[in-house]
Amino acid sequence: MNDIKIALWEGLKATFERDEIDTLAFSLGIRPDEIAGDTLSARAQSLIIYCANRGRLSELLVRCKEERDHYDWPRIEPPSWVAYLQRLPEGWGMPDRVVINRQTFTLGRAPQCDLAIKAPEHVDCYVSRNHAVIRQLDEGFKVFNDQSKRGTFVNSLPVDEEGTDLRSGDIITLGGPVASDQVFGCRFTLEPLPPTA
Repeated sequence: MNDIKIALWEGLKATFERDEIDTLAFSLGIRPDEIAGDTLSARAQSLIIYCANRGRLSELLVRCKEERDHYDWPRIEPPSWVAYLQRLPEGWGMPDRVVINRQTFTLGRAPQCDLAIKAPEHVDCYVSRNHAVIRQLDEGFKVFNDQSKRGTFVNSLPVDEEGTDLRSGDIITLGGPVASDQVFGCRFTLEPLPPTA
């Protein structure tokens, strides 16, 4: 675990009881059976790892501060880069550039998706309503296939249930390994933020 995770783990052990870890998890929409361990220490560690793997560490930290505001919780520094999805030259279904502005960023045809993909008219589009999710983790970004039967791909390789780490320049396709009239494609890009004065 990195320094922030260790400090969070120590804070959970110092301020919460074992059963309160389950209540904290439930308040985040996490079922207690999704957290491993029998002891306070093990359950706290499992909750931290669960949240970190899903890009929800900041959310856990905010909830801890709300529940135990007397404790000196660690700070998570804001990122020094901006991530966005860029339409491919032959692409369709999205603006030229869409900033990934949430820790959990959804892609699909459903209007409530963060990137609501519009299929071309008269085309049998292979993109599902809730197709993929990009999560911002402590170490970077990861894409997961959500509810798609046709799959999500990064650089033509299928994304498995563990997700795929994203690097600047990676091509993400939804519905098949290569962008086409029916398969949506975009480029993942990271750029450093300009320095603040």
